[in-house]
This record gives sequence, C-alpha cells and structure tokens, in this order.
Amino acid sequence: MSTKRNARPAVKVGAHVRFRGLKWQVVALSGQDIRLVGPDGGETVLAGYLCADPGFTVIRADAPQAAPK
Repeated sequence: MSTKRNARPAVKVGAHVRFRGLKWQVVALSGQDIRLVGPDGGETVLAGYLCADPGFTVIRADAPQAAPK
C-alpha cells in the first residue's frame, strides 16, 4: 500500500467539511453539484462555491453514515 506524498483530503461522498462555519457531510456528488447534509437539513451547492468559502476545509473523509430520517 502506498501513500501519496503531500496528499490532501478529497471532497467525496462520506467526507465531512466545514462550510459557512458549520460541519456538513457530503452525501452525493453529481457533476459540479455537491449535496451536503448539516445540523439543520441539507442543501446542494456548486463545487466552486463550496471551495471559495473562506472557512472551507475537509475535516475528514469517512465512510458515509446513514441518512437522517
């Protein structure tokens, strides 16, 4: 198993990200659309909009969790 040098966490399904000062989980990707679920529900944002947020960061990339009911 090899590890990439200077590898950065990726925005992928299951990843947790910081966006607009809140923690979100990425639950779906479709083209440039990224579906996020956060403490107060979900929303879809464009990848460029997400990455342009000054506080944006990938917190961790885990296996997806069950969707809230």
